[in-house]
Amino acid sequence: MAVEKKLFSIKSFDEKDMIDLDLFESVNQFNLTFGNDFTVAEILEAYPNNPQMILNGLFHRILTDEISDPNIDWSLIESTHPDYDSIIHKIVYLAGHVAFYKLFPIVKRRLFWILGKLLQRDTDHRHPSLNNAIIFLSRQIKGGSDHVENMNLVHDVLQLIENNLYFIK
Repeated sequence: MAVEKKLFSIKSFDEKDMIDLDLFESVNQFNLTFGNDFTVAEILEAYPNNPQMILNGLFHRILTDEISDPNIDWSLIESTHPDYDSIIHKIVYLAGHVAFYKLFPIVKRRLFWILGKLLQRDTDHRHPSLNNAIIFLSRQIKGGSDHVENMNLVHDVLQLIENNLYFIK
């Protein structure tokens, strides 16, 4: 059974986002093969030559699945992909996306959660793209708007900066 979880809340007439479709295809492959319960060994055995699909599927589950524990999927990513360049690229893309406000709330919360995890791991400041993600997220803040969604975004961006003060040095 295919899962109908997408990143963006878009209408049928809106243009489909390529990263959304790519991640969606990967997670559906997982769910068709394993359902919602799988281990690293099962994934690696089933898809030994497709590490990008594994990464995309786990990343999509973290962003969209409110039921599963994101820490479990994150540990699967850490054990199978020590290099986070692909994820960082997708985060920067989503953070600067023109339709950022169409991301589902769970996706936004998890995006900040993943970005926080990556910033914690980047102690040697090897990934300047993480700074770009924070800059792009801060550009999503609507000046003069006191809507709850905008205030939450302000809070989350400031919290990322506060927890990673090297960003402002």
